[in-house]
Amino acid sequence: MSMKTFTISGLISLLLLAHTLFSQTENQLSVPLKADKVTVFLSGAEIESSMDVPLKKGRNLLVFTGLPHSLQEGSIQLSNDGNLEIFSVATDKYQIKREDADPEYKKLLDTISIVSHRIQLLNNQLVAYEMEKSTLDENQRLSKNSMISIADLSKAADFFRERTLKISNATLEIGDKIKVLNEKLETLKSESAKANVDINRKTVTILLSSAEDRQVHFTLQYLASDAKWSAFYDLIATDISKPVVIKYKARIYNNTGAIWDKVKLTLSTGNPALAATRPQLTAWNLNYDSSPNEGLVDNKAKSKTKSISDSTASFDLVNVSELSTAFEIPQHYTIASSPNPYSIEITSGSLNATYEYLTVPKVELSAYLIAKVTGWERMNLIDGPANIYFGTTYLGESAIDTRLISDTLELSLGRDNQVVVSRSKVEDHASSSLIGFKRTESFLYEIEVKNKRKTPINIKIQDQVPISQESDITVDIEEVSKAELDVASGRLQWVTQIAPGEVIQQKVAFSVRYPKNKHVNIRKRRVVRTPRFRA
Repeated sequence: MSMKTFTISGLISLLLLAHTLFSQTENQLSVPLKADKVTVFLSGAEIESSMDVPLKKGRNLLVFTGLPHSLQEGSIQLSNDGNLEIFSVATDKYQIKREDADPEYKKLLDTISIVSHRIQLLNNQLVAYEMEKSTLDENQRLSKNSMISIADLSKAADFFRERTLKISNATLEIGDKIKVLNEKLETLKSESAKANVDINRKTVTILLSSAEDRQVHFTLQYLASDAKWSAFYDLIATDISKPVVIKYKARIYNNTGAIWDKVKLTLSTGNPALAATRPQLTAWNLNYDSSPNEGLVDNKAKSKTKSISDSTASFDLVNVSELSTAFEIPQHYTIASSPNPYSIEITSGSLNATYEYLTVPKVELSAYLIAKVTGWERMNLIDGPANIYFGTTYLGESAIDTRLISDTLELSLGRDNQVVVSRSKVEDHASSSLIGFKRTESFLYEIEVKNKRKTPINIKIQDQVPISQESDITVDIEEVSKAELDVASGRLQWVTQIAPGEVIQQKVAFSVRYPKNKHVNIRKRRVVRTPRFRA
């Protein structure tokens, strides 16, 4: 059967054509399909549909309809519980109206109808108020020409004035409401016009023979592109004495053109393209220049750059474990076909964590809480962004990169105001002297850290001394309060525990000697970009 595009009415023509081509066919059926199970991969999805079909003895022509436009023709697998002889399997294209296939678009049309109805009701109220106002005007004219007392005329005037004012205010409010609704209606109609295009679908047509009249259960499986899932996480630390809670989540993209209605979902890190291909080992090379996962990249992925586009989306290379993982989602979900993702939670758990603080007071007078998390491997994490929370406070976004972490995952949980840090220059000990052809400058800094928490804390305090890169510049380190010194970088580090309410102090003292006829910029400064305004 040749590939072609036809409208929904063309299905009848297809069946008539099939009847002409296969004159021995006794039973011709159009079988609408819906997805029952969907396995979403990092690229693509495997979709499974099951149905019972009444077959006649002899030849039967089955046209399975409602399949997504991104169905990959070579991936079709059909199984059944009957003694059948299958002659041919072919695919075709057709189109249906969007409101017949897209529930979201149908909701949009329903909303347009509701808003239009509200506008009509408000217009009806305006008409009623206008009629009442005309009646009041006429009655007021008649009352002026009638022989009535001054008191009655005054009462009538008060009534006309109050009622006219209420009508005017009511019509003003109704007019404002109509204006807002009309603006909303125009926006909805604009969205509807942009989305009002027919949806492409595919059929799978099967010619088979049955030995008897019977009900046969069919299972149809196929791969569809334009679908994927990606991981993201919520990492929540409630207290420095408790484990870290990790919520493993997924963004599911279904842009296949067909809705997944109450389907059983499985998320997989496997490669659907390798399902029918025997596995092969590639060289596992270790060196200082290559990624440790270099030998694990699929042959198809090797041809991709960081971002390669197909018809609808760009692709990223995501690092996953060599052993594929599948997450079976217990709850059934309905996921419309849309370029926007649908988010679900895969699993959650508590991970053991140890906590320590880090402060670099020369750069910032704050202490950052660091959580060192272990046991994350058992959750089969893959690369993805992570939202970091400490208690109920959102601290920002980090990233989980499985290539860069070993058995311990380090998370920055932000500043802790309960740990107070200061760093000051002691001017009484700062000096500058000139002896012979050399100038000497001396510096003394005091670092102070106070623990205002009710529990002891472990903290790393980092500072630095300058490093000479010239032979005639000499740096003499005079005091570092037993800090660990990295000679190559000049970094100083203290690792200590601070009791509740305790204050500790560290000192950094050094002097620099250099030729008096040269300038050495000893004091480091930052360059900050600031906006420029006209005076």
